[in-house]
Amino acid sequence: NGVDCGLKFYTNANAANPTVKMTIDQTGNVGIGTSAPATNLDFGVTTAGGNIIHLRRNGNSTVGIGVGSGYGVKAFGPSDAASTNSLFETGTISTGDGSTFTQKGIVVRFDGNVGIGITTPDHLLHVEQTTISGMGLLVTRNLTSGSTDSPLAKIHQNHASDDQICFYVR
Repeated sequence: NGVDCGLKFYTNANAANPTVKMTIDQTGNVGIGTSAPATNLDFGVTTAGGNIIHLRRNGNSTVGIGVGSGYGVKAFGPSDAASTNSLFETGTISTGDGSTFTQKGIVVRFDGNVGIGITTPDHLLHVEQTTISGMGLLVTRNLTSGSTDSPLAKIHQNHASDDQICFYVR
């Protein structure tokens, strides 16, 4: 019939002036805190420092994500966690029901240590490579769009048959 249909949820103690709190628009976009969602799930946060999602709450301890003071993404963890626990980690789900998570790639701990290729970084930046082939660490620069200069620095194992580490700085 040419009429755009959607679903809006209102709340307010004053029935004369209800406020839209959640919207499902005619395209299926869901807005929480906005009546005009611009994407599949839009939280409508317009102020820096706001918390968006609480994933776990335990008394005064909360885990979640939000908007940082400079409008970037912030992740926050519980005050009851040990400093060696992970704040952020990447990995794979290897079962259809999502019950088996394997940490791979990057981990950021509450103490600020970052691990790449290791689940328990014990240094500010801890990179671990589990194979001999390939580059352990490579630093390049982009001189022009689409091209890179020769490596500025690289660290790798020299040969599979020895324990020598090569460190090159240009």
